[in-house]
Amino acid sequence: MDIDELQKTQTVTLEELSRDLRAALRKAAETASPLVIRDGERDVAVLQSWEAYRQQQEAFALLTMIVQGLEDVAQGRVSPLEEVMERLRQKP
Repeated sequence: MDIDELQKTQTVTLEELSRDLRAALRKAAETASPLVIRDGERDVAVLQSWEAYRQQQEAFALLTMIVQGLEDVAQGRVSPLEEVMERLRQKP
């Protein structure tokens, strides 16, 4: 399975988009599927709903934090749970 199958992308040409931008915006808002905008033989942009974009950004932020945590563990930047809990209890 490739990324297009996972995201169920649809493609629209620049000409089609310029003829009916409202319909494309409505489709993006109503579905979680991105709309790939094509100029000739080249994919040039992606149109997606605000909610889909927000979810994508949250997922990316989470993955970034996971990678940072794994790097911290690999570099030995860790503390025992008991020590962390004790520090938290001492804070006002």
